Amino acid sequence: METKIEVTSLTHEDLVDFLSTALYGCDNFEVGVASNSKHLYNKCKEEMGEAFCWEDGLAEVLLGGGELEVTDYYAEEDPDTFVAKGTAVSCDEDGNVTHRINYEDVLNGCSLGYKYAEELFINEGGDYYTAWNLLQLVVFGELIYG
Repeated sequence: METKIEVTSLTHEDLVDFLSTALYGCDNFEVGVASNSKHLYNKCKEEMGEAFCWEDGLAEVLLGGGELEVTDYYAEEDPDTFVAKGTAVSCDEDGNVTHRINYEDVLNGCSLGYKYAEELFINEGGDYYTAWNLLQLVVFGELIYG
């Protein structure tokens, strides 16, 4: 018997913890705000004032229905493969692939990698590798970098 676990919601704090843990010291990915979502980031920055951190803005973009752009600097597959699969929005001349993710993608990634989501959000014992693996599931729908 196979049981599918669905993650149905994440809080602002969950997203901040996930993104800050996954991206701390990460040189594979660069994460930014998609141009159509910058207003959400700026609104959060204005509302939070001095308490604002970069991950707060990213979390609010996702929760507000916006998109983040994740650029993969070490694409192991032919970069055009990602674009053809529809999981990427662009590929530059250096082979760097940019993906767009939204809140639904994060929820889907958490469902795909529930053991990582459980470790991060329920047990609160996850580390960089736990969050990094979960981020790959969010971006690619599978583990690419192990």
